[in-house]
Amino acid sequence: MSSWITSVAPVITALGSLSGAGAALYVSVRTRREVRADRQLRMLPILAFKPDAAIHMLERRKFGHRIGGINPEAVEELFGNVSEEVAVNDLPGAAGAQGLTNHGQGPAFMIEVTWIAKHITLDAESFELDAKKQKEAKYRRSMNSMPTSPGHLAPGEAAELTRIPTFLILDPCKQIKEIEGDIEISYRDAFGKCWKTVQEFRIIPQYMEKESRCVYIFTDIKRLPTIQ
Repeated sequence: MSSWITSVAPVITALGSLSGAGAALYVSVRTRREVRADRQLRMLPILAFKPDAAIHMLERRKFGHRIGGINPEAVEELFGNVSEEVAVNDLPGAAGAQGLTNHGQGPAFMIEVTWIAKHITLDAESFELDAKKQKEAKYRRSMNSMPTSPGHLAPGEAAELTRIPTFLILDPCKQIKEIEGDIEISYRDAFGKCWKTVQEFRIIPQYMEKESRCVYIFTDIKRLPTIQ
């Protein structure tokens, strides 16, 4: 009996050593993951528009089947029924709509915003945009997604939008009184992960005899950054 115990003792000792090493390895891997996760959280960018009202001037220009950042052929195909000569809204010259700020601790890259209209008030009516209505050309996500300038932001820096949403550009008869919906802000962090912040917005065009302008109102963050 004693000889059997003597023979298996080294095996038990070895198994105990392996078990201890395995436990140490597990703790080490877990610790590295926690450290990595903590570092990623500390480097998380948080992009949002200031929850306030901002006023930007508008100008009228000939449509010419031009929408900034969108292939002219796609614009002509989707909006061929709109005359090239019709007057539409746009930002004056190189002016941009400012206010998108990085409130986080890390840089943000490949920034893009998407306007999703959900409720529109016109001169004579007010209506919700259901899924079917949102598939119409001027309300589509692809027609209302745009990069920012610059396309990356360090902590505390701000960017501007280089154009207004397509559904606001194509208001030739100046019928829109108010638009409400969500604005999705998509971006990548320093580790390549994709994040998205969501805010609610209201856009109030103000058409006047000599000049026109647009009031943007953003709420607090509706949904904190989530991984896409």
